[in-house]
Amino acid sequence: MSHDRVQGNLVFNPVFNNPHIVTTPTITSSTYLNMDSISTGSQSAAGVLSSISGVERRGQVPTVYSFSLGGQRDLGWGVTADVAYVGTLSRHLITARDINTIPYGTAFTKAAQNPANFPGGVVPDVEPNLPPEYAAAGYSFSGQYAYAANYLAPYWGYDQLPYTKFDGTANYNGLQASLQRRFNKGLTFGAVYTWSKSMTTQSNDNGYVDPFDPKRYNYQVASWDRRHVAAVNYVYDIPSLSRHFGGSRWLAYLTDNYQISGVSNFMTGTPNWVGFWVPANQFDGGRQWSKVPPAYLGLDNHGKPIIPAIGRPYAGTPDKIRSGGMQTWDVSLFKNIPFTKEQNRTIQLRCETYNLFNHSNFASKDFGGNLNLPGYNVANGVGTYTPESISLDSGYGQPTSVYSQLGSGGPRVIQLGTRVSF
Repeated sequence: MSHDRVQGNLVFNPVFNNPHIVTTPTITSSTYLNMDSISTGSQSAAGVLSSISGVERRGQVPTVYSFSLGGQRDLGWGVTADVAYVGTLSRHLITARDINTIPYGTAFTKAAQNPANFPGGVVPDVEPNLPPEYAAAGYSFSGQYAYAANYLAPYWGYDQLPYTKFDGTANYNGLQASLQRRFNKGLTFGAVYTWSKSMTTQSNDNGYVDPFDPKRYNYQVASWDRRHVAAVNYVYDIPSLSRHFGGSRWLAYLTDNYQISGVSNFMTGTPNWVGFWVPANQFDGGRQWSKVPPAYLGLDNHGKPIIPAIGRPYAGTPDKIRSGGMQTWDVSLFKNIPFTKEQNRTIQLRCETYNLFNHSNFASKDFGGNLNLPGYNVANGVGTYTPESISLDSGYGQPTSVYSQLGSGGPRVIQLGTRVSF
């Protein structure tokens, strides 16, 4: 069991950043004003008090519990195997949420509608030309005619209210296996493989989560999750060929004393969260600010975008939207030329290659897209219905960055050298 020291900003921000002066916005007009005549811009302006933050008073210490169980076995021929289960549980991790967020469904209620947006100033029981997606979800309004966000927020007169809690969780579960062979008969090698899964409420320290149900909407794979990781290393003295042709010394200079060695690494990519920027009050009837997007990109088993249902946040499928993995092949070939029978004086010719197969390792891809909300476009008295849809970027799935600054995974590099030993 180990503990984490909480960063100082969590203490400094609530103490020193909270405002001490209340400012009152003033609207000047030569005529009498009522609520309906105030401009839209004035209604949607920020709250009176802003830059306010708070922390849960009981403050718990973030704690990590680590455990493992492994077994080793000698397989013979100088080879040993090691298999282990390794896990961690993290509790009381630091998360943030905006407690002045409008509850889900609020903008879909009749009470939240602005009468000024309807003929005669009367709110009907059902919004005219209501898109069927809202009706199917059990709503009578789409949120587009609701009051401005500041009138629907839980705490009037306040802007965002970031609040820190110690309720984040995370866990890691991994199968770690390895094979090792001691140098014997000209060969030594090692191979390791890890299958693992990391889950967490929030991948960032003090990152924002859903203010109402973070366990339901935020507990997913961690941003650092790499499902498969493997590596292989080896050194092999290639058997001599001259002994098959009478052991000629001069032939041995060409065919014997070769050695090959290398290191190869493989790993899969990390998950991606692709947030859709849409009017939140028209998607889930709630959120007034975009600390957490109301919907993320999701893919089905065939790789097709999932149209999220109206009325609730959608966490997407980051586990299915992964960045490019990586594989590298570094291989060296050495040729030793002895000048004495004792081989205490040699010349070694070295050919070392990096990224031997010139494999491209792309770090990220274009997973962008837009969520188009349903609606009616009325022109010349004729309404045209547009269903809810997702439009992906024209370059969707194409690489956008690489792991190496030298190119897509680094170009193939061949290094030649000579070493004299005496």
